[in-house]
Amino acid sequence: MQSVVTNSTVDGVLTALFAVLIIVVVADAARIWVRVLRTREVMPDTEVPKVPSRIVAPPGCSSPRRSARSRRPPTPPTARLPGIATSWPPRA
Repeated sequence: MQSVVTNSTVDGVLTALFAVLIIVVVADAARIWVRVLRTREVMPDTEVPKVPSRIVAPPGCSSPRRSARSRRPPTPPTARLPGIATSWPPRA
């Protein structure tokens, strides 16, 4: 019986903690939205400028030739559904 009480207490405390965290996140988002809607200027973002990657793939990682599977025409999305007849490829 003691383990049931302990588990219920831990469950209740964690539920309350997560509920408080959700309230904090929603309140902070509301605060930012109110600031954005009240000021008519563009708000600054926190993204860093785009920097080209210097990571190079090792040799043999990608193949310049296409495999036989990628050369096949696409399978219609409804081809595996019984009782549905469609014309494929779609006509323009």
